[in-house]
Amino acid sequence: MNNPPLNLHSLGTLKHYQVRRAQSSMNEVRTQNQQAVIEAILHAGQTSRKDLCRTTGLSASTVGLIVNQLIEKGILMESGAGSSDRGRKPIAIGINAGAGTVLAVDVNDMSIGLFDLHLKPIDINSAYQPEKRPSPQDVVQLIKTEVETMTKTAPPPLVIGVSVPGEVDPTSGIVLNSTNLEWTDVSLGMMIARETGIPTVVESNMVCLSLTEAWNGVAGGVDDFAFIHVGWRGVGAGLVLNGDVYRGANLRAAEIGHLQVEPDGPLCRCGKRGCLEAIASGRNTTRRAFTGSAGAADGSEGEVDLTMWKKLLLAAERGEEKALAALNRTASALGRAAASLAVAVDPSMLVFGGRVMEAQKYIMPQVEQVVKEMCLPATAAHIQIKVATDAAEKSMTGAARIALRSYLFNIA
Repeated sequence: MNNPPLNLHSLGTLKHYQVRRAQSSMNEVRTQNQQAVIEAILHAGQTSRKDLCRTTGLSASTVGLIVNQLIEKGILMESGAGSSDRGRKPIAIGINAGAGTVLAVDVNDMSIGLFDLHLKPIDINSAYQPEKRPSPQDVVQLIKTEVETMTKTAPPPLVIGVSVPGEVDPTSGIVLNSTNLEWTDVSLGMMIARETGIPTVVESNMVCLSLTEAWNGVAGGVDDFAFIHVGWRGVGAGLVLNGDVYRGANLRAAEIGHLQVEPDGPLCRCGKRGCLEAIASGRNTTRRAFTGSAGAADGSEGEVDLTMWKKLLLAAERGEEKALAALNRTASALGRAAASLAVAVDPSMLVFGGRVMEAQKYIMPQVEQVVKEMCLPATAAHIQIKVATDAAEKSMTGAARIALRSYLFNIA
């Protein structure tokens, strides 16, 4: 259980499971049918056997057998009659919320939360220090401490989910590279599982954020979209194509933060010049507004912090030229990078999120204009551009759901 299943990346769309069934052996089909039922229940929250047949495409006998087995294992529970327009009301089925908890961590801002199995938060704690980059040992210690504290009045976690900025191999729990954290080849999942004795799933924060948007956000029901996160320290993206997360051949797809948008631009921490991140991150936008420079090759916060970001927003509100110029340059860079992604991938939607979207009224009109101008007419005509709804714990919530899903798939 230390390693999540290979199908962890899937959104679990009906299309996905139908394709897999057609290519699988009987044992694999049984496993996939169970996973499809669990996926449908996770998505619906509460449903009925009849609705499960409709959403999964499985027969009533298959759904009934799977549901009864999962009830016997304590994974599911019946909770009385559901709603119906006519006839006998169906029995409602859902995840047994009292069977345990899920612990989730967002390493990017060192926030940690305990959730019930309906993914409702029981306790949330944030130790965000934007000037400090946590070490792997810091993360392990935070988890050990919070497990002891949070579970004094709640059931212990069945599984731990961890969201990390950077490139992650979810099958091994290894953080391959995180420029923001300055980590390389860190076996974080194994470290946490060894210290806590709790199965651990590690995932990229871009995957966590993208899946959260697909499950509960503005991209719900959209099979092809790109999520672009413009944060304080960095810029990243996640791709959902044909209903599945797309990771690339080397798990490095959509590293949009290191796409060169200004050939003679500021030096980036990766060693190149003019990367999107060196221009458009919240830190570098703020630095440019207050010091006239942007980008710090050593990644230091320098003279800027989140208080100054708030001052930048107030200055923009007053119409101050330096503040507006800094935000305009960020918008232009984001527009060029997003247009390149749109031309290459042809998604139905571009979704923007992250701290810099606090300035969306100054940034997004120009982003949309640049995307429309740079894309082919057919792409410009159909692509939707949206801003994610604000939710501070989205990455952590995504990690919790991915971890719970992996746990349920493994014990089903």
